[in-house]
Amino acid sequence: MSLINVPHELLVLIVQHTDIQTILSLQKTCRALYNATQDKQLWLIFLQRLVHSKNAPLHCLLQKFNSLTSQQVQALACRSAYLCDAWAHNSLTARHIIRSDLPRSVTWLKLVEGRWLLVASMDTMCSRLEVYDISATGKGIFGPLAGCYLSGPITSGEADIRNGQLRAAVAVDARVPQLQVMLLHEMEGVHCFAKAITLTGYGEVMLLYEDIVVCGIKDNIATPHVVCLDSNHSHRLETVPDNKGTRKKACIWNGMIVTVGVIDVKLYNLPSSEKPPVLCQTLLLPISMSGELEEVSFSTGHAPSFSAPFSRSSLCTGLSWIRPVVVPEDANETPDLGNIAQLTLSRCQDPEPIAEYELTEPRAFANSFDTTSFTTGGSGYRALYVHMTSESCIQFLSLFPEPVLGPTLECHDALPSLSSFPQIDYDDALGIVVIGNLAGELAIVDLVGTSLESVFEGERVPSTSNDGTSGLVPTSRIPIDVVPSPWNWSVDMCTEVYEELLISDHIASIESSELDSLPENWRDQGPLRCLIHRCEDVPFREDLSFELSHTFEYIGRAHLILYDSMIHRTLLSKGGLYFLHEGGYQADNFFVFPGGTTLNSILACIRESPHTDFSILDLEEVIMRSWTTIDKEDNMSGFAVAERRDHSRNRFEDMRLAEDEEIGEVRNDKEGRWKAQVPALPALRNAIPLQDVSMSEVQGDGSVLARL
Repeated sequence: MSLINVPHELLVLIVQHTDIQTILSLQKTCRALYNATQDKQLWLIFLQRLVHSKNAPLHCLLQKFNSLTSQQVQALACRSAYLCDAWAHNSLTARHIIRSDLPRSVTWLKLVEGRWLLVASMDTMCSRLEVYDISATGKGIFGPLAGCYLSGPITSGEADIRNGQLRAAVAVDARVPQLQVMLLHEMEGVHCFAKAITLTGYGEVMLLYEDIVVCGIKDNIATPHVVCLDSNHSHRLETVPDNKGTRKKACIWNGMIVTVGVIDVKLYNLPSSEKPPVLCQTLLLPISMSGELEEVSFSTGHAPSFSAPFSRSSLCTGLSWIRPVVVPEDANETPDLGNIAQLTLSRCQDPEPIAEYELTEPRAFANSFDTTSFTTGGSGYRALYVHMTSESCIQFLSLFPEPVLGPTLECHDALPSLSSFPQIDYDDALGIVVIGNLAGELAIVDLVGTSLESVFEGERVPSTSNDGTSGLVPTSRIPIDVVPSPWNWSVDMCTEVYEELLISDHIASIESSELDSLPENWRDQGPLRCLIHRCEDVPFREDLSFELSHTFEYIGRAHLILYDSMIHRTLLSKGGLYFLHEGGYQADNFFVFPGGTTLNSILACIRESPHTDFSILDLEEVIMRSWTTIDKEDNMSGFAVAERRDHSRNRFEDMRLAEDEEIGEVRNDKEGRWKAQVPALPALRNAIPLQDVSMSEVQGDGSVLARL
């Protein structure tokens, strides 16, 4: 009997018992089988199998399954099947790489729904935000869809698509910090960014959810605030900075705001126009999971709310996060854990619980040192991190149903350097990794290698032409207005002018009458002029600001206040906390005052005793600096020198030095000043233009064959 006479529904039933590779082969045989394999329900069944048998991540497009075409569902199923197979056989590779290096340093990037790539970059002259449609790379197009200029670098942010519109909430680190919420706008067929909200004083964007943004800094005080976008009102989550560490990570779980700090987890209900957020519960972290927060990565532990074929009743309903395990030096015990562990927050299972929520015991799943850049995929099912060894690599891991290490992606020359403060995002459902760095290198890595065009076929650009914005963000270059540092020091600025700017931004103003009331050894402000070069937030050179920014994750700008010339102590503030630094350039002993300590109480101690140890104020030694940062700093320094020597590349270190300066290590004179002027960043001597690198061009030794 001819296949033409077999009912279509029966053919679909038959072919659904094969596998995806067989179906793709059947499509090429005859029209009847081709038509049968175009049935959307057929590809839905294959996706369902992958979800239940191999825990395949699901792309958010499936939330609107009814409006998708058969070709879109087929493309999603084929990509998912390939990734599952490569994962199972430990054969994940960079099948396709698109490189487009920028003339500026990449400071932040975000991949939204696997298609829209937001990239923020800066140099000494300007700061720019661009959005790319990476589904167009299959056509050989990789240019920004829209771009704008800002008054300062974007240091953090979040982005999503809400009500069919792409929006980004970013922290602009200008001289006066700003929170800007921008929308993708279309005007006369041209896309651009439009301002939705601009609020001054806010920094460190932690969360964007519906009509709220959670920020970690307000007015240089490191206390998290919830900003309600519909009313522009903000609510403070904490009253004083935590002297154990001020950086927080935040997410939405179970209808609450969850913040993970250095030593505790806090749950708040969501605010409304009538009520501020209220603290519901505080849970102390176990010793093994306290400490640095830079590398925390969340996973909600359950699938998106898709329709019946994708329901997973057995899924964990908890919120999990992974982080490197670092035990503080003053801990009474050393848990027997691996270097990477997972912790889960869930409802109490006790029939008569004391509290509503509880933390599980940490679950270790890897012993991998020198780990940085933890990044959870868009679905929350898989994650990756950078393993900084002699040969850097990207390590993938599965988070569901339990954390398990997955394949390793070896890093070859076609990829951006992972030693130059990399910015990374990951869509685990599509197999897309995006990498940018401080050297201006930018790449899209496709782990499958097939075009994304069929996945997003017919999907509109998430922009609007409606009013309701406060104007367009400038599309022509505007000068940056920032606190000076070696990252943005213009080559046209002489050293004396630069130092005067540092003084005004990093030395706190003390009334002369206040100074005269202090003991003589605390009155001299002269030494602070030399110490301001240690507040530039630059690694590799005993920078006070950088050290404090990465010691238990303190955030905010550093301000020098007083100097004790008798025993060489410096009083400074950062993020609303006060610190005492002891020693010269070869020693970095930090002490922190409890949150809420006032400058008047510190000055009162100094007046009472010129050599006070401030014990009456419960001064505590800052025990441990972030090990992650130590690893980053050491590796970046070594890799930068090796790459320049071996590949003649102008990367991290010599981006801050004059071109004729011999690179061995970053050097400064005895007073902490740079020996050479700082060129515009990054001054890539061998900039790599747009390249489309397929897997066939990546050789066994990692080299890339140029294809122009």
